[in-house]
Amino acid sequence: MSSTTPDPALVERCDNWGDVVRWRRLPGHAVSVEGWFRAPRGAEVDWETLAPPRNRPKFDLHDAQRVEDGVCTLPLYPHALLRLWHVHRWDPGACLRVAAKAAGERRGTIRGFDASLDLAYKLLAAALLLPDVIRKQRARAIVNHAILGAIDAVD
Repeated sequence: MSSTTPDPALVERCDNWGDVVRWRRLPGHAVSVEGWFRAPRGAEVDWETLAPPRNRPKFDLHDAQRVEDGVCTLPLYPHALLRLWHVHRWDPGACLRVAAKAAGERRGTIRGFDASLDLAYKLLAAALLLPDVIRKQRARAIVNHAILGAIDAVD
């Protein structure tokens, strides 16, 4: 594997994460077994003979949560880049522009998208190696710093 080729397994995990996040946002969809069996309003359903739907999405919810926890510990630029690319499915130029704006940085060139995304994958892979407790403590520290920093700036 070259230095510019991301780990295919990590990319697949990020795609699963993006699918789960998008699925949770759809109106009327629940990421649960209950959501797969919901009947349309006003429909008569024989619950004893109802079979699971065939088009039920196959998600790894636990892994998606682990990826979400890992992404939340990343600095803002790679965090936004991964979220925009895997969850929102934006084009590379828009991903770079919005991630840079979110992080307060200069926007890179479109030619730098692969390198920026590869760096984000590497940071995420390192974050996923940390135990859950440390990852959650880091995420909490990042949020507290952002909140307390904003409060200090107002005072």
